[in-house]
Amino acid sequence: MKKNLCFSLFTLWCLVMPKALIFAQENTYFPQKLAENPSKRTAEEWCNFAMDLYAKDQFAEAIRYFDEAVRIKAEYKMAYYYRAACKEDMKNEKSALTDYQICMHLDPQFSEALFSKALLNYKIGNYANAQEDFTRLLSLPKKETQTIYYQNVSYGNERVVGGMFTLQGRNAEIYNYRGLARMKSQDLLGAVADFDSAIFINDHNPNYYINRGLTAAKQGNTVAAIADYQKALKVSPDHALALYNLKIIQGKSQSYSHLISFEDKFPAFYINQGNEKLEENNFKEAIASYDTAIILGSEEHSTFFNRGFAKEKIKDWQGAIKDYSTTTALKDDFVKAYISRGNIFFKLKKYEKAVSDYDLAALIDGKNPSTFYNRGLAHHYLKNQNQACEDLEKAKTLGMKEVEKALKTICK
Repeated sequence: MKKNLCFSLFTLWCLVMPKALIFAQENTYFPQKLAENPSKRTAEEWCNFAMDLYAKDQFAEAIRYFDEAVRIKAEYKMAYYYRAACKEDMKNEKSALTDYQICMHLDPQFSEALFSKALLNYKIGNYANAQEDFTRLLSLPKKETQTIYYQNVSYGNERVVGGMFTLQGRNAEIYNYRGLARMKSQDLLGAVADFDSAIFINDHNPNYYINRGLTAAKQGNTVAAIADYQKALKVSPDHALALYNLKIIQGKSQSYSHLISFEDKFPAFYINQGNEKLEENNFKEAIASYDTAIILGSEEHSTFFNRGFAKEKIKDWQGAIKDYSTTTALKDDFVKAYISRGNIFFKLKKYEKAVSDYDLAALIDGKNPSTFYNRGLAHHYLKNQNQACEDLEKAKTLGMKEVEKALKTICK
């Protein structure tokens, strides 16, 4: 993702934009300052308001403002550039590529736009186009820029940063990404050459060694792969991905097909780490590990459930409820999540919500005695004595011995 100040840059090329469709709903989403005299506002004003919304991740609203900026000034390349970034965040990759292409028509030397276009092509699997873009980038003259690029992608509303760079020192990253695109296209020799170039320019980035090691493994050169992962660990001794890949390639874990590059999602390492911390009752560190796995793209219901369990153990009730809710959204028949969330509502004396969760659990699995026992107690506190006793009797029928005391107390 890129964020920068919005400013005006003039070029010779001009687009013709439609003029009739902007102001029909001006009072519904334009700020009052702009809505009062929208026809008198400059493209820069629209762009500045758009950037404010962009900074708050309000992408759809920001796009409306960028639309107005380019309607007024068709050659406003920065408005197209940031509008493309908004569209990327909204997963509208095709339209984002179009905006980046417009930027390049407006300014063939616009390296930030070309780099963003190249990354997007790589991200969506257009590896041939990505290679072409990265190759073109290497021929562009270097220039000053304040734009910051992050080495990993965004997931949801969270972002993981694995290092950052500007295009002032860009060539190592361009070679790195072109190498990745070549590797994905099975041009392994070309990939190795690019990773060699990236390392020659900057031998202090562990990710370049990791990617070259992955390529060596694909070539069947285990010795070279291990050497590269060890070099990565010399640069960064606790690098999770280097440790993860090295463990696999040394035969202590899964198959080589599980080797991954830095730019790929790799939640598995952190999920395993979180599970280990959970078994040790180290709940805070378990949560941190699950956090990282989720940021890196894990959508496994078990990851959210385990994080919810850890949060429950440290009495982060709202956090646990949220994670259990995500669990049920990902897997709507996961009984444990409904029971666990119901139990928290019970602890918080929100008995009606607890009953609702126990109802869902009972619908999915009518043979779990804990569901009926817990629902029986919740009904008791809601003064639904008949329903309470029915549930407690059901729990007894299903083999729960602990229910006897409750039956004697509640159902005399």
